[in-house]
Amino acid sequence: MWFGNPYVRLSLLLAFLFGVFGFGTIVLVAAVARIERGAATTYGESNASFEASWGSRLSQAVPVFALRHTWMVDSVEKEVRALRPHYAELPLVPRSADFDVTLEHGSLEHGWLTFQAFTARQRAVFVVENTTSHAGGLRLTMESPDGAALAYDYRVAIDTAPVKSPVLGEAATVVASMLPGESHTIAIDLSTHGTDSYRLRLSDWSKVIVPRVRAQLSVNTDQFALVNFGLPHTRTHEGGTSTVVYELADFASRQDAGVTFVADTQSFALASDLVTTSPAGLALFLLGALVWAQVRGVAVHPFHYALLGMVYCFYFLFLAYLIRYVGLGPAFVVSEALTLLAFAVTIMPLFDRGFSTRTLLPLLVVLTLGFSMLFLIPAFKGVALLSFFFLTFLAFVGSAARSDRGSWPLFR
Repeated sequence: MWFGNPYVRLSLLLAFLFGVFGFGTIVLVAAVARIERGAATTYGESNASFEASWGSRLSQAVPVFALRHTWMVDSVEKEVRALRPHYAELPLVPRSADFDVTLEHGSLEHGWLTFQAFTARQRAVFVVENTTSHAGGLRLTMESPDGAALAYDYRVAIDTAPVKSPVLGEAATVVASMLPGESHTIAIDLSTHGTDSYRLRLSDWSKVIVPRVRAQLSVNTDQFALVNFGLPHTRTHEGGTSTVVYELADFASRQDAGVTFVADTQSFALASDLVTTSPAGLALFLLGALVWAQVRGVAVHPFHYALLGMVYCFYFLFLAYLIRYVGLGPAFVVSEALTLLAFAVTIMPLFDRGFSTRTLLPLLVVLTLGFSMLFLIPAFKGVALLSFFFLTFLAFVGSAARSDRGSWPLFR
């Protein structure tokens, strides 16, 4: 019978292992979606609920200033001759801009989850001069930060005198008449909430030249990175507060000022990269189990390979769910401990102690926890991964080449 042919049995087993690999890959892709806040996951729904109430990543646009020039035109409409007003909005570029932003970073609990959050208190002072040859009203458009769920303590003052604050997102006249050469100082205060990052969109001025820009960001932690480190800046830390100051002259740039709280965002990115690469580890794990089972003369039922694949995938599923609760390092340890528990309960009773503890267990630890450690050295991650896969593959092939193929269970 053709099932008695060892090469047929090997082909069928490899086809079965490919099916296990395919199913495991689907599971691991779902784990990646979990880490990346997929909308269908429990965390994704909780995150959306939290951001709807508190706010998300903030991006604050710079205010827009314009001179509304009005003139009368003698015209005839519907057989009626009269002087009718015409309008033109002439953009004005601030002579100077000073931003003072205070970020109070911390964590908030929502349900069973802990979210990184901050309060942003913004004050911006602009000196705006009428550089046109026309008189007119000074118009201001102030946008609410992108990602903000609310804005409060919103105030506008002209030359230190409070005025009625324009509706956010709508243009309003804040100075009724402004002569050519006349200038005013406009101060704008606004507070809001956000998560993960704050961005001051200086890139909105990429097509104009601002003579002087100064932006100071004060943060109550030093666990952050700059969104664009190319802008000239100084960074100091004193008394528990980090201060980033940008001093720019004749400014025009496509870069923004701001910070990102990397302690968590980098952890999620690292875990996402790890789980995205994990199908390669699953393939090596199944290949290693197949090769060393034959080398050591252990008969393994195809269903046992399916169990091995499930145990391997458990590690990354645990990691995807635990990283939000306990952080990256503890998530590695707890995920490995739970995976080893699953191994002890489901795998060890199936084989003799020598094969389970001296072959499969070290292979599992190396391809889960050891594999994860490679992602903690991002500067050499690519070389480390390539070397890891190459050496692991050589270990399998070397063991198979040195063994007696006639003693393999598949060829008996």
